[in-house]
Amino acid sequence: MGRHAGLAYTELGLAYILNERFEDAIMANRAGRALLMELTLFKEGKYWPDFAVIHEVIALIGLERDAEALPMLQEAIAFRQRRFGPNDTQSFKLGLYQQLSGLVYLRQGDQDTSFQYYQRALANYRATVGDHHYRTCQVCVKLAEYHAINNQAEAASIYFDQALKNFAHHELMKPELALAKHKKAKFMHDISDFEAAEELAGEARQLYMEVVSANHATAVDAPCDDDFEKFVPFWSR
Repeated sequence: MGRHAGLAYTELGLAYILNERFEDAIMANRAGRALLMELTLFKEGKYWPDFAVIHEVIALIGLERDAEALPMLQEAIAFRQRRFGPNDTQSFKLGLYQQLSGLVYLRQGDQDTSFQYYQRALANYRATVGDHHYRTCQVCVKLAEYHAINNQAEAASIYFDQALKNFAHHELMKPELALAKHKKAKFMHDISDFEAAEELAGEARQLYMEVVSANHATAVDAPCDDDFEKFVPFWSR
């Protein structure tokens, strides 16, 4: 069946993820990965079934099976470092593995290790897809939140501002932009910049209403974290 069948299973796995059928996604991606691992390039140590791994990891996280996801991420990162060097910029795939690692460690309560992985992801994304890419923006928000939690207001503002500026270039990222503005509004309130907080909160609510309308959903008058987050995939928050 070979490479094309393996990749087809991987795409099927992604479709299952987008419909929150995580068990089915795991099965599809494992089937695809098994086929891709039969390729000569894999056996020669020159290829890794990246998206079969990435999609299975996302599905495992969706099922709160983080402990199973982490070794897969570590193995993939190790492969890329062997194949392309410790500062791999051959692809954004390393950054995606690092971003997902940051998410897993954050969910496990290890904020410092999570921060380190998000920093590495940012360096890879900047070198491969650039500052304007939506993945770069996602990581900037996570770094901003870390600095905000640690009372490093200047650094938090820099990362929030970069994310807000560049999310605005992507029409399809409006849910992420709304969520980022909501998060920054809360941060500004926490540092007692109430005027800026109110302005950002108003902009976030306006974007929220646009997102709700586009998704034919029901809006709430005073949206909270969950209301903003439900329009953003958990692996992108």
